Amino acid sequence: HAPANFTVHAHVPQLEVLQHADAFISHGGMNSIHEALYYGVPLVIAPHQFEQLLNARRVAEQGAGLIIDNIIRKKAVTAAVLRQSLECVLSQHRYQDAANRLQQELRATGGYRQAADEIQAYIAAGRSPATMPARAYIQARQQYNQIEIADASLTRQYGVLDAGRFATA
Repeated sequence: HAPANFTVHAHVPQLEVLQHADAFISHGGMNSIHEALYYGVPLVIAPHQFEQLLNARRVAEQGAGLIIDNIIRKKAVTAAVLRQSLECVLSQHRYQDAANRLQQELRATGGYRQAADEIQAYIAAGRSPATMPARAYIQARQQYNQIEIADASLTRQYGVLDAGRFATA
């Protein structure tokens, strides 16, 4: 049974909840990370697979969350570990400050229009999208992902957190 201060549901509108959350416990999927940071919510990340661990490491490097790597190390995540991690993120303002900084950076990317403009400008200059530099492509993908989050789209698009604007801290 859940404690009295918990509500348990089979499904919740994650984007709506994040707009009111003080912290977010996540598996570390790229979409969840982008959604949390779009709303300036610091994270406690318990990755289940290697890709999620890489995402979690980047969030931690940026100061916007911390990692519980028990699952990757084949250990149980206990209530005490979750509580301690969440209390740490909530009590140390540096996590919120970093999440706010990344929120501003995400929102400043220009969204899908900026991404489309950059790709079209690249093509207009006589270049093939297939030869677009990785950094430019990643920035365009981040901008595209940002508008999906803003529009509360549930489309699962893959982005790269440790490149583009996130690499400039």
